[in-house]
Amino acid sequence: MDYDKEDSTLEFRNICLTLKDKDVLKNVSGSAEPGKLLALMGPSGAGKTMLLTALAGRYQGTQKGQVLLGQKPMDKTLRRKISFVLQEDVFFDQLTLRDTLMYTAQLRLPEKMSIDEKRSRVRNIVTTLGLQKCLNTKMGNSLSRGLSGGEKKRANIGCELLTDPDVLLLDEPTSGLDSHGASELIMMLKKYARRYGKTVVACIHQPSSHTFLTFDNLLLLSDGEVIYFGQAGRVIDYFAHLGLRCSRHYNPADFVSKFDKMKGSRAEKETLFRAARLQTWELTPLGSEVRTVSEHVNRMEEGGNAVQFNLDEIQPGPSARRSIFMALPGLGTRYKQSPSSGAGRQPRGIRASFAQSGYAMQQPMVSRMSIAGLHDLEQIKEHFKEDKNDKWPTSFWHQLCTLSDRNFKQYRTIILSRLELARHLLLGCFIGALYFRVDHIEERIRDITGMMFFIIVYWSFESIFGAISAFPQERAIINKERSAGAYRLSSYFFSKILSELPLKLALPFCSSSIAYWLAGLNPAPGVFVGFTITILLNNLVAHAIGLFIGASTNSFQTAIAGGSLYMLSSLLLGGFYATTFPSYMEWFRFTSVISYTYGAALNMVFALQPHPIRCSTSAVSLFIECLPPHDPASSNVRGESIVLREASVVLPIWAYYVTLLGIMAAFYLLAYMVLRFVRKPS
Repeated sequence: MDYDKEDSTLEFRNICLTLKDKDVLKNVSGSAEPGKLLALMGPSGAGKTMLLTALAGRYQGTQKGQVLLGQKPMDKTLRRKISFVLQEDVFFDQLTLRDTLMYTAQLRLPEKMSIDEKRSRVRNIVTTLGLQKCLNTKMGNSLSRGLSGGEKKRANIGCELLTDPDVLLLDEPTSGLDSHGASELIMMLKKYARRYGKTVVACIHQPSSHTFLTFDNLLLLSDGEVIYFGQAGRVIDYFAHLGLRCSRHYNPADFVSKFDKMKGSRAEKETLFRAARLQTWELTPLGSEVRTVSEHVNRMEEGGNAVQFNLDEIQPGPSARRSIFMALPGLGTRYKQSPSSGAGRQPRGIRASFAQSGYAMQQPMVSRMSIAGLHDLEQIKEHFKEDKNDKWPTSFWHQLCTLSDRNFKQYRTIILSRLELARHLLLGCFIGALYFRVDHIEERIRDITGMMFFIIVYWSFESIFGAISAFPQERAIINKERSAGAYRLSSYFFSKILSELPLKLALPFCSSSIAYWLAGLNPAPGVFVGFTITILLNNLVAHAIGLFIGASTNSFQTAIAGGSLYMLSSLLLGGFYATTFPSYMEWFRFTSVISYTYGAALNMVFALQPHPIRCSTSAVSLFIECLPPHDPASSNVRGESIVLREASVVLPIWAYYVTLLGIMAAFYLLAYMVLRFVRKPS
């Protein structure tokens, strides 16, 4: 099948990556062609994932070199043609597979596509990946069962295939899968690349022999440098030319992974690297690079200088390493590229070729996955061509509605679960029973204010820690989607606030209402509505603070510590435990959110529409209106007097609400700024 190689060939030249003054990749060059599967292999720490990250345009450190797509330097427009499947399979655990794929389609496919076209696209992807039976299964997490590891891996790939990328990059797509599942997945990717002319690059760790046979081309890394690039079937031949032989029936993937484990001096390893550097990998046509080395080795064999080894028979130790590397320096001193390197003649005296070793006789297992469902790619391409000048595939409002719907569906079953409903309703009943029909007399003022203060403090803690604990869990998902250019940060941020608004307000409204009426506080309807609004506003302010703290740090423990410190300080400064403070701490009371909520609630219940509270007749009153010449038996405590005595911050009632709204807006803005400029997705 003919492909437009000019349009989809991914080239990388002399890629150098530096992270914290350490060279991660050193002059790595190569290319990935449409219709073929390029495998990146190497030991842990060789730089495979870093190379994929650089090719996807997501590396945040110092980067040198060129990345070209279709012979054009990589830019934001071309980057949209690349999809990157991360190793971690992160999803919203309460959504089903159908929900996950549909929301991804809604966000990442062009808005001009109809909903029916997007549903059809999702069905085709599901058929392709063999996920039909688990469409209505929740994604799940480590605590709640859902999709299996293999199903999540395929779902992760499916989310990226939805956009029909020209280049598909995959980081460890077979991790967590058994040998059969890994071979099926790689075979499906190879068929996908071949049938639709896609460029597929996959980082693979310890593949089975069946999986290895599926690779078209191979890029082998060690210590951040290329030690082989070419046809996967010729890698055994290449290393045999260097005197390193693979035993018959030995897994070639294990064989090529052994080289980094032969720990020798830097000079010895440099010799192996030098043999690779002599190959102009990025310029040599695939399949011809081995012949260049073959001719050199042939000359050595003819002169009697060739030394051949079986890697399995080599025992660790200085003598063994020395015997190997003494044979290799000639490559660095006597090598000259032959003009006939592109000729097709076979090397003489070499019996370790891939075909001769028996590997070529093996047949990879047949995949049960099908790519027949991917028949609508051209239709999607046309939509993308129409929108190629747009920065985002969908509008702000479309993203806002889709993300709000997704977030509401994710957290609805968590926040409004049966356990949460029972917990908060029972707590409201318990508070109401404890203060049931409290007497409106001076002696019980402290009981009434104590109940109000507890409700405020409880919902402050509940809201702030709810936001702190929820945000880190979805950070990985949001970073993955933002890195893929799925939506604007502003769309996500506003959708999170709007979608959680009814969820965050339902339980405090019900719980505080039960407690209010059972306790028999001020019966005026306006006072009840005002008190409830005060509690709900306090809940939103605490949510904003929690969101800011959660966004500011990547450490959950640090976020919990910061939230605890602030809330406990705010509690002590709130006015219930103390109303006067030392002069050097006087200004601290203005930093307490609880002090403003408590002051507003006191004004609402006692001062706005006063309910008679009789003066004390059994003890000396604390209020001047209950002292002589006034008759305590016929006098009532003024609501303003209660506010002045109990509140740590005394303001007009409207000023409390303006201050709370200002604090809420400020912390939401700070949280957005942190996400926008500080905690960018990597």
